[in-house]
Amino acid sequence: MKKKKRNKSQEAILQAGKSLFWKYGVKRVSVEEISKEAGISKMTFYRHFKNKNEVIEKIMKRLFEWGLEEYQSVMRQEIPFAQKIEQIILKKFENTQDVSQEFIKDMYINGNEDIQKMITEYTVTTLNEFKNDLIEAQKKGWIRKDIKIELIMKMR
Repeated sequence: MKKKKRNKSQEAILQAGKSLFWKYGVKRVSVEEISKEAGISKMTFYRHFKNKNEVIEKIMKRLFEWGLEEYQSVMRQEIPFAQKIEQIILKKFENTQDVSQEFIKDMYINGNEDIQKMITEYTVTTLNEFKNDLIEAQKKGWIRKDIKIELIMKMR
């Protein structure tokens, strides 16, 4: 029973953190605000996480993993390749609609090194997978043979 309560508190912290970070950015949100939004005490927060950077790292890791799974799910569908690309672009658009400029600055410009390293690693992984899917699509004739995959990759 205690573990279930622990997981519930941790999930509440992650949901509250995500909501606040997306709206105000990472730097402007405090542990106190996350705790209040999650409906827990600061002591409970610190039982689960050492600081808000650990919260954002866990949130981002989950999002990256979920995004990759979502991409792979679309690519496995038995639909035309053009529809797959359309779905991926639409999902990417939908998943970034409520992200503030402050959050983007905090993550990509002023973010801590561990998070920026995670973003870079995720980006490399997903771009490699996308490139491999483009090469496979070209082999199957879904992309013209005279189009350079490297050109498509630069257009991202």
